[in-house]
Amino acid sequence: MRKDPPPAPPESNESADMEVDNTNVRKASKLRCFNCQGFGHFAAACQKPKKKISGDGPPGKQNNLEVEEAPSDKDVEYITFGAMEENGAEGVAVSKAQVGRSPESGRAPLMIKSGVMNGKVVKILIDSGAPNSLCRVGLGKHVIRSKAVHISGYDGLMSVLTETREVKETVQIGTFTFHDTQLTEWDLKDKAFDVILGQPWFKKHNPVIDWRKHDIMSVDE
Repeated sequence: MRKDPPPAPPESNESADMEVDNTNVRKASKLRCFNCQGFGHFAAACQKPKKKISGDGPPGKQNNLEVEEAPSDKDVEYITFGAMEENGAEGVAVSKAQVGRSPESGRAPLMIKSGVMNGKVVKILIDSGAPNSLCRVGLGKHVIRSKAVHISGYDGLMSVLTETREVKETVQIGTFTFHDTQLTEWDLKDKAFDVILGQPWFKKHNPVIDWRKHDIMSVDE
């Protein structure tokens, strides 16, 4: 008498779980740590010694800002910007930066230029060390999109999730006009500047700058 083959064992969920885990690993691998420049984690979780902010080198290094897309379905970006401190009972993180350092300190002051954006006179920080560009909330008029951002300090402290806008504006500095300048609106609080022009601006316009005189000599049109 022929025997029927034994029934197949129920399919394990192990393969499905492994697939989900692999997906999470691939997403996490896109993250870049500002502290060690490695992938797979943010600076807040980095096991290596924390990077110190140095005043040496080109002006503006105290205002480095980095935007990273979060591995989620929501449009959330993570911004690394200076050091952070708790703001009273509210626990709102605010950024700290040295501006207008004295000659006695041996460090050159930040390059802050007067300019015009949307008909308003603004103070513009020229920062070759900032991976992104910013402007004060309300300065932008031509909105590209709305997005949610976290701002995180080098010390690992992170602010609450904040809704903001990405804008594209025309910025004027002296005789130079920079069209379609992409900026993220952010609360710059009591900073001595209203706009930060970072690396995207440098890559687009390739400016020649006299850092001692704080003059823009020429740009690519």
